[in-house]
Amino acid sequence: MSLTETKETACALHLAEFPILAVAFGRRVMFFSAEDPKSNTDIQIEGDISCMIVEKGILAVAYINQNKKGQVLLAPVQAGFPTKVLIPDCHDNAINGMFFIEGKLITASKDCYIRMWSEDPQKQKMVSVASGMSTSGICSIKLLELSGKAVIAAGCEDGTIQLFTWDDQSTPPKWNRAFTVQEHNNQMVSAMTLCNGLLYSSGFDGTVCITSLAGNDPKRVNSVNVQAPISAIKYYAKADFMILGLADGTVQLYKSDGFSLYTW
Repeated sequence: MSLTETKETACALHLAEFPILAVAFGRRVMFFSAEDPKSNTDIQIEGDISCMIVEKGILAVAYINQNKKGQVLLAPVQAGFPTKVLIPDCHDNAINGMFFIEGKLITASKDCYIRMWSEDPQKQKMVSVASGMSTSGICSIKLLELSGKAVIAAGCEDGTIQLFTWDDQSTPPKWNRAFTVQEHNNQMVSAMTLCNGLLYSSGFDGTVCITSLAGNDPKRVNSVNVQAPISAIKYYAKADFMILGLADGTVQLYKSDGFSLYTW
């Protein structure tokens, strides 16, 4: 089951431009003031929240509506009070990943599509200006830079990692699927992170795969099986640790050098 299908998916973000903490769970996003923790406001969401990001004071919340369509709510946060801008029916299934690039919003979904959204001043709404398609539902995405070019890594339900490159010569512009790497034994890729030029991916097969992105042919250079489904992975650069979140609720720390379990 995808993590985004649970009804109590929770995440928290610190809005750096404002002394505000945003916490999402169930069908609500709550905003807490760091200056006065008792002061808070909230947004009611018309569906189950799947993921949330923030950049330059813009909060993007993805959720599934009653028709099982992926929606995005944009909330420009000012002085702790958000105003809502809806992008309806972005996808035909849950949105499992988002990020902003050059003022545009990228969304990726279990419906296999990656879409780019931009504001249309004439229509006064956000419209899809580019897209790309994977061969399997997308569970996680990561923005990379290879040889000075933007690349999207999409972790998919079938265990593949599919790399998309930007083609602005086509009409309309689109994300082209350039490489596919089979990494996770036909089980979904739950998360990805970067460390020293290597892509670390985690999967529900209990494996962390380490893929070299050097050159034009991505290849696995190592893998480690932790004997439990992995729901999240994050590189903590300050201590040079990999942090794994397991599906059973436990957290493990690994040294990135050799990927040995850190004990204390």
